[in-house]
Amino acid sequence: MEEKAQALAQIVDLSNRHSITIDEISKALAPLNASSDKSQHIGKVFGFIGGIFIFAGLGIFIATLWDDFNSFTRILVTLGAGFGLHVLGMLGSKNKDYRTSTTALFLIGAYLQTGGMYVFVSEVFSSRPDWQVVTLCITAIMALQQSLSFLIFRRGELLFNALLFGTVFVGNGLDLMHFDRELIAAVLGVSLLLIAYGSRHLQYKAVGAITYLSGSWMLLWGTFELVEKTPLEIMFLGLCSFLIFISTKAQSKTLLFCSTIGMLGYIGYFTGQHFVDSVGWPIALMIFGLIMFGVSGAAVRIQRKYISSPSDK
Repeated sequence: MEEKAQALAQIVDLSNRHSITIDEISKALAPLNASSDKSQHIGKVFGFIGGIFIFAGLGIFIATLWDDFNSFTRILVTLGAGFGLHVLGMLGSKNKDYRTSTTALFLIGAYLQTGGMYVFVSEVFSSRPDWQVVTLCITAIMALQQSLSFLIFRRGELLFNALLFGTVFVGNGLDLMHFDRELIAAVLGVSLLLIAYGSRHLQYKAVGAITYLSGSWMLLWGTFELVEKTPLEIMFLGLCSFLIFISTKAQSKTLLFCSTIGMLGYIGYFTGQHFVDSVGWPIALMIFGLIMFGVSGAAVRIQRKYISSPSDK
């Protein structure tokens, strides 16, 4: 660490003495960064291909010999294999040469472990279990495992798995408590959007996009089902508008796309219900759209003139 600090101090000193700018340093380092990015990309590609072959081989092996396996072997080739792949992923994450190629191992390992737990329950317990309770227990175990692994290795796929299993766990729990499924979808949607918005500054952009996608669709579907054909139905447009506003704050194209599709879908639904034969309705919509464009331009000018700081202009 001391040598690194000394090297950085020398770089700063040289840049000051020779008037070297940060842009010039970045351009000089660009070939090295490009080479590193290219090697990481190639590593990921080969890692995924290797994962596909592993998954295909295991799947064919298990399907071919399943009827010949006893209970212990069935558990071993599903749950055991899944846990083994998870361990391989952890070992690979500690080695910088394999760090980028272990995504497939973590993903396949997680879903093999999940399937293996179902196999374990069906093979060990002779009586017919309540599969919803079984799912609740399995998703709780997997969410805990993936969360702890994420805290150790900081991998995006582990965060994705933790969110997935956690969402299924909460949804199952609320369903067991006999909440309406529309309300469950809305609650889970809000939760996922809050998680995505709160983690927008993290480096896991792909996970954030998937979380915005699933959270917004769950919230929009659940809310529409709750307010459909009630006096509160028009609030759905307000929700879509609010999500569009949030998408600009979060700088999320995924959320903007989903909320826009939700608004257009509701306008089409509303038109089909009330103005299917009216010529004035689409004209009114276009006029309203032009008004909104005008308001948008005015808002930008107000932001630039009265709200933005001098440094932002």
